[in-house]
Amino acid sequence: MTDKQKLVQLHTIFAQLQWSVRPEQFAVVGIDQRERLVLSQLIGHIKDPFFHMVVEPQEVTLILTESDWRVLRPAFTRPRIQYNYRLIAFDEDLPADLVGFLATITTALAQANVSVLTICSYAKDYVLVHEKDLDPALRSIEQTVSQYRSTPASTPPAS
Repeated sequence: MTDKQKLVQLHTIFAQLQWSVRPEQFAVVGIDQRERLVLSQLIGHIKDPFFHMVVEPQEVTLILTESDWRVLRPAFTRPRIQYNYRLIAFDEDLPADLVGFLATITTALAQANVSVLTICSYAKDYVLVHEKDLDPALRSIEQTVSQYRSTPASTPPAS
């Protein structure tokens, strides 16, 4: 795919982009790697259909609803926890060869002074923002998408 085709593809995705905010608040939890076995035994107790787990050599990171975390919390000795996050889901199956989607989103959010955690799945992307930053984040995403919707695909919006 040529660079121009990549820009047109990105423009087309943004021009029709829809997003939603999950109503629950989420927690970001760091668990010591030594408690991984305990975690593996408790995964089945997570009720919400959305959770994310990253296993690293020193730590396991969980992103899950605060209500699910309250159920799991007593099993862990010293988790590191951040509360009050909201999940913005981009409701579009994104092609694997798409270039610049998250860069565009995170640049817009950075310009709005919004800190984000990004989550990528096979076909969808998400951003996690602190509750206090939700409104500015949504305004920033709306402004970015509006720029794409108001310009033809052959003319990328000004950044």
